[in-house]
Amino acid sequence: LPRAMGQQLSDGFDRRYGRFLEWRREQTALLEERGYIETFYGRRRYLPGVWSKVPHVKAEALRQGVSAIIQGTGADIAKLAMARVGENLKGSGSHMALFVHDEVGVEALDKQVPDVVQYLRQMSEGLLGTMPLPVEVQVGKNWAKANGENPRGLVEAD
Repeated sequence: LPRAMGQQLSDGFDRRYGRFLEWRREQTALLEERGYIETFYGRRRYLPGVWSKVPHVKAEALRQGVSAIIQGTGADIAKLAMARVGENLKGSGSHMALFVHDEVGVEALDKQVPDVVQYLRQMSEGLLGTMPLPVEVQVGKNWAKANGENPRGLVEAD
């Protein structure tokens, strides 16, 4: 990639995602001051490399810190969603059947689907308090049909 084109891409990113860059600078400053980051829910990751005199060690710790906030908060949200779904569907005839990456698979009786969909949407969208967390809820006889795909060419039984 020619340097000029790379600079053009970088400048475009900066213009489009300026607030993210500001947030990243704020988090990096906190990391350098404290030596750790915190997820939205307060889980900490310590990165003593931020105090290293070796430039590439310090740079790696700073990159890991920003990434850990984002990925750690995602993991926290996923764990909280699993716990809430499992607890709130207990005894209803519906249950959490699987969890893959950032998707919760729920099995529900046909007559319960509208209520379960409404519960999942309200519960998920409220996981970050007042901060919006848009979610998609899809319905189907199985995971592939709910997602409109068949990722491994699975033969589906009806």
